[in-house]
Amino acid sequence: MVISFDKIADTSRIWIYTLDRSITDAESSAIASDMEVFLDNWAAHGTGLIAAFTIVENRFLVVAADESPARASGCSIDS
Repeated sequence: MVISFDKIADTSRIWIYTLDRSITDAESSAIASDMEVFLDNWAAHGTGLIAAFTIVENRFLVVAADESPARASGCSIDS
């Protein structure tokens, strides 16, 4: 389940991906669309994860997973 980044639990696990350049608004929209689909289907051992993302300054993709329902590990992280 995807939620707003400002609603994700403070104890969530965070991944930060840096981009090698600033992205355009169109690229940001495309990434956001893909992230919505991916995170809405992201699961760990069959249990859906509560997740959120944000794009910061058109250079950083920040992904968060609230691990209270299920711990993100192994294959769920690799996906």
